[in-house]
Amino acid sequence: MDEDVESTAREVRNSLPMLRAGERVLLQEKCSEEASGSGILTLTSSRITFEKEIGLFSKKKQTEFSVRLEGIHNVWTEGLLLKKLAMEVSWSRGPGMPEQIEKRKFSVSRPSEWETTIKSIVQQQ
Repeated sequence: MDEDVESTAREVRNSLPMLRAGERVLLQEKCSEEASGSGILTLTSSRITFEKEIGLFSKKKQTEFSVRLEGIHNVWTEGLLLKKLAMEVSWSRGPGMPEQIEKRKFSVSRPSEWETTIKSIVQQQ
């Protein structure tokens, strides 16, 4: 296996978000998000998360966002040459706080596969 590919695979394996009972990982990929920079996008059977590494030497993981599948309102791919996965998600800062809807865009290697899988799992909910 190519050394770069092996290194990336190791990083992704070491970046599993804390899974809840019955939750399983469906897709996971190192990518970049338009607003947050590079990190790891994970789709599980109940949510989608984006984690990024912070720190120069200690490399701690920070969850940029974690949204339950019910919070995904729209998913599509956009772009002519460099296609991106785009989605509208809603989330709240806490109980009693108003819900916010925002658009997120990710540079994943197979945006159509991500789009199809997300739409399928959201429809099953």
